[in-house]
Amino acid sequence: MVALVREQRVLCGIALALVTGATAGCLTPEPRHFVPGPTLAAGVQCRTQRVTGVLVPTQVCTLKSQRDAEARGAQDARDFLQRQPIGACPGSPGCN
Repeated sequence: MVALVREQRVLCGIALALVTGATAGCLTPEPRHFVPGPTLAAGVQCRTQRVTGVLVPTQVCTLKSQRDAEARGAQDARDFLQRQPIGACPGSPGCN
């Protein structure tokens, strides 16, 4: 009789653990997405981007201010590279 009660408690515990595990996956909160207001929404631009080594492309959305900052950074890099002095080139025609 005691063994039967113990078995029922063990089975009840296992069933409770299975139900808890199954519902835990369903109860995880959905990740929050940033939803811009109407003034910011006008400057949002989305594109599909595939990262190297990843087979599934992801959608990347940027604001106009972010795109402008990227463009300024790229232009600054180009300007820096164009201002670099050309080093001596011994043995090449046109070098003194």
